[in-house]
Amino acid sequence: HINLNLEQDINPYWIELFKPHDLVVYRVELFYGPDQFPYTMGIHTDRNYGDWAKINWIFGGVGSQMHWYKPLTSHNKEVKSTDVHSNYNLYEPSEVRLLRSESVSTPSIVQVGIPHNITNPGQERWCYSMVIHDKTTQNHVSFGRLRRAFGK
Repeated sequence: HINLNLEQDINPYWIELFKPHDLVVYRVELFYGPDQFPYTMGIHTDRNYGDWAKINWIFGGVGSQMHWYKPLTSHNKEVKSTDVHSNYNLYEPSEVRLLRSESVSTPSIVQVGIPHNITNPGQERWCYSMVIHDKTTQNHVSFGRLRRAFGK
């Protein structure tokens, strides 16, 4: 899990693409999932519980699935932080109920404000994940707003 440098590592095309929608690229992260069989990421929300989304590109990980869950307990979870200082809330499997699972194509707008995780059946998986903010408020944007701007 690493942060990419917006000025050095990101094609300016992507930065410009968001401007007409009053959106900005706040952060870009790269996640790696090993090829161990099977690999299951912990169930978590990115940052805090709520309606917000990222745009992800997936490379490898054929057959991997993203799962979204409904919390059965309070949303007031201890905030944890990764090595690159992105915050998350971790859930135990007993604290959630599965809502939906699907293979995520690339690129995809993904809901990351509700508990979710990835299962990977055994192929190396890389995820290039773009965090988008509202230009004025600097808040994370909702799934619906990203979908209206870029979805089908």
